[in-house]
This record gives sequence, structure tokens and C-alpha cells, in this order.
Amino acid sequence: MNEEPGFGPNQAPRQAAPNTGPSERKPVRHIEDVKDGFTYPPVEQVIRVTVTAGSAMMN
Repeated sequence: MNEEPGFGPNQAPRQAAPNTGPSERKPVRHIEDVKDGFTYPPVEQVIRVTVTAGSAMMN
């Protein structure tokens, strides 16, 4: 179930183990359609993606 972003006990790294916490059993929706009373920060404030060039291994 949705928890306050960054504070819920079932969010990493506070989660006791993988796949723990209550299950919402609802389909995934766009955040704009979620009406749970929480405020969600912009994606660029939450995640960082780094792409680094490297060599490809061929088998």
C-alpha cells in the first residue's frame, strides 16, 4: 500500500525483508491519478541515472 514517500516502514532501507508489508492488490497507475493524500517529489529529485561507457563481452 502507498506510504508517505521516504518515511514508510515498508520502504527500503527500513523494510525488514524483500516483499514485506501489506499488499494493495490494485493495478499500477500513473502518479497523477493516485489520490492518496501524499505529495510526491519530481522524479529528478528522487532518482539518478548514470550511463558509463565500457567494453562489451562477447561469448
